[in-house]
Amino acid sequence: MATPLSDLPYFHGTVDTRECRELLPDLGDFLVRNFVRELEPTGSPTSIHCLLTVAVTTDQASAKSKVIPEDYSFKETCTTRLRTYAILTSDNNVFHVQGCSEKFATVQSLCESLINSKQSLPNGGMLVKAVTRQPWQLLSKCIEYPNPEVLLGKGAYGKVIKARLVREGREPITVALKSSTEEGAHVFSDMYAEARAMRRLIHPNIIRIEGVVVEKLPILLAVEFIEGTSLLSALQKNKVSNQMRFPVVVGILYGLLYMHTNNYIHRDIAARNVMVSNDCRLVKIIDFGLAKHGLRFTLGATQKIPAKWLSPEVLKTWTFSTKSDTWAFGVCIWEIYHNGAEPAYTVRKVAPKAAAVPDKNTKTVTRRRKKISGGPTGAPAAPAASVKRNIGSENDGKHLKITENVEFLPPLFEPMFDRMFSLKTRDRIELAAMADEVEKKILPTLPKMIADEVRVHVEKRPPFDPKFRVQLMSVSDGSRVSTLRSAPTGKSNTATPKRSLVGMSDLSKIGAPNDNKADGKGTEKKEKVAEKQKTARRKAKK
Repeated sequence: MATPLSDLPYFHGTVDTRECRELLPDLGDFLVRNFVRELEPTGSPTSIHCLLTVAVTTDQASAKSKVIPEDYSFKETCTTRLRTYAILTSDNNVFHVQGCSEKFATVQSLCESLINSKQSLPNGGMLVKAVTRQPWQLLSKCIEYPNPEVLLGKGAYGKVIKARLVREGREPITVALKSSTEEGAHVFSDMYAEARAMRRLIHPNIIRIEGVVVEKLPILLAVEFIEGTSLLSALQKNKVSNQMRFPVVVGILYGLLYMHTNNYIHRDIAARNVMVSNDCRLVKIIDFGLAKHGLRFTLGATQKIPAKWLSPEVLKTWTFSTKSDTWAFGVCIWEIYHNGAEPAYTVRKVAPKAAAVPDKNTKTVTRRRKKISGGPTGAPAAPAASVKRNIGSENDGKHLKITENVEFLPPLFEPMFDRMFSLKTRDRIELAAMADEVEKKILPTLPKMIADEVRVHVEKRPPFDPKFRVQLMSVSDGSRVSTLRSAPTGKSNTATPKRSLVGMSDLSKIGAPNDNKADGKGTEKKEKVAEKQKTARRKAKK
């Protein structure tokens, strides 16, 4: 009887090619995974049983794998690429690699034979070392489901249920199991992207991922279970006391700052995407479905996005950045002090052929446009504005103001809150500076009861550089290039994050503005002034 694929330690289930890139860094590394319709039909009576993915040289690689993703961990030192082969099976249950004639009784014996014989595969490639499953890759047998099912949450694209995670040598734990109701290769790739972000972002104020159930579709994300609810639900049910509002804000601040210092933007910061425990002492950012690795991201595909949390430059250029996260966080803070109410402004369509269409209740905007080709520097051209924010007079025509539940709102925090809504991205407050001021200036002034709750988050957070800065050069309020500034090395109680955010050389390729173009207005003014001075001197001589 053939060994089930799940019994093979190097069977990785339904894993996408992007994850294979992380798993197979060295030449000859290989794994076995499920077939996900990425190969052409074989045209024979045999069927595809599974896939064999191997790290090969650049010349041997398939065309799709020759481009290395920007966020690949080993990008700078990587010399290998990937090639995937189909393992075929016939009616008499024998297996062979597509293009090879030798047949085997099991997939295990096939792989062992190729390793021992050092036989080259079609189009090159050789099996050297089997890469076993990682601790976060889970099989279906690791999950126990309660009967009846306990539904924790449900949305347009999936649901979350309560389950029990059982792993050998470890205590069973309760987890929240997230699944997608949609189908298709892009769905599990998106799920893997979300899981990859969560694996890299280990922080007390970010929800922890326990693993990914990879054995078959749909893949499932097993995440930390919290006895509590979403922050939005807690606010709307008046379960967040005035004393706990500012400590909750600080918890979210630390989590989002950690994302930015590790080169991630969330793109969907809102009260609905924050979990709090029943006593509001645990605060966790959740839902990384829209999160992106990098300092900026231009939306190019159809996607529903939360319009009322979008900054002006996003509504104009559809380019997200750490600065747009800061704006959304400001809206989230407003939600916290207004019991989960919707922002007091609306977003409306302003042109008959607008590319972004708000839904009836103006909660989301669906973006429909093709990717924009870049100019000589690779910077995307800025599309015309398609939606507009209408703000009532109660907000002074500028941005949201906190007017409710202000009993314990620190007066020193209000100017920082206002700076979160600066229209120019370069003037928008840096979260590192914000966190530093909270600790050094605001914390000592808080009533003891609230200060103790804030310290719950302060004492758990990892060190951060208070001078960490992401500078976005803006053209017409659209971010064009990102550069990093941090404190100089020296004696300090804080530490600069270990992971390099991005190389400056890479940033210069992403769309650095032309120096002459960037300074065009200033140069033109200087020339006019100089011309006037020359004219005045001529008149004086005459």
